[in-house]
Amino acid sequence: MANQFIQVRIKGDRETFLYLKRVQSRTNKEGMELTKRIAMKIQRRAKKLVAPLNTGTGDLKKSIMVIKGKNGYAVVAGRGLSKPYAFYQENGFMAHRIYWNQIDPRARSKWFYSRDGYVVSRWTPFMSPAFNHVLQTLDGELNKTENKIVRG
Repeated sequence: MANQFIQVRIKGDRETFLYLKRVQSRTNKEGMELTKRIAMKIQRRAKKLVAPLNTGTGDLKKSIMVIKGKNGYAVVAGRGLSKPYAFYQENGFMAHRIYWNQIDPRARSKWFYSRDGYVVSRWTPFMSPAFNHVLQTLDGELNKTENKIVRG
């Protein structure tokens, strides 16, 4: 990231004090807005990258949410799912067999058929590619936020 210099001209002590007070209050507000914009971009991208709906129930895609924290916004996946498979979908797993009695009847699966169930042998990361994609736009987002804070 390149260094940036900002030059602001202020006349008088009163104007300087008021300007710094406004910058301080705008920094918190704009920082929250920045984290919200970035989190929303990551959420949109992750929902596009998650496994297609025709291979499952779509519950994982619905579980990708933006939540507000004390210091900003965060993107979470897998909250509220009855089976914690978001972690495994993101980070991978060993090839394994799912038996007929474990299959959700809503899922129209395209896995490999075997005599006693399906063989699951692939996963699709969705959060880390979304984060890396949005990270490329971070410099522009920071510039926008900086301009809003400094220039008002």
